[in-house]
Amino acid sequence: MIRKALGICTGAIIIVVAGAACVFAITPQSTNASPLETAASSAKTAVVNRAIDASGVKTAVEDSLMAHAHDISSATGISTTQVQNVIESLDIDDWQAVTLPADAAATTTISGSAAGVPASLTTYSDPNYVTISAYGQNIDLAVPASAQQYLPMLACAVA
Repeated sequence: MIRKALGICTGAIIIVVAGAACVFAITPQSTNASPLETAASSAKTAVVNRAIDASGVKTAVEDSLMAHAHDISSATGISTTQVQNVIESLDIDDWQAVTLPADAAATTTISGSAAGVPASLTTYSDPNYVTISAYGQNIDLAVPASAQQYLPMLACAVA
């Protein structure tokens, strides 16, 4: 039951962010990037963040999760209020596209699909970052401190 509930949460986040990744084709920065490549990567990241913010995607993800709070509560056995508090603690409005540090060490990759789109979410030993991959594209995200404690729970979403 917990896996199903977390799958709903993870799926909603993956599908929305994967769509943004597909549209804007952000790829990880090379460790040997020239200053020009670094500037281009920073510009792409800034464009993606502006587009994501302007699109209302973050609000859509949070609204979708809140709309399923009762379902998640039923599946997990925790109260709807607690589920809503967790969703708020995810602080989705503050997730930002970033360039993943060259020394980032992947710890867990969760693969699945949402709305028929195969995707994966990778967490790192540094909880400040996650990568979402879909449609052959990757988007690296900075995770706000308030959401980092919930990242290990995503591993439970794997069936």
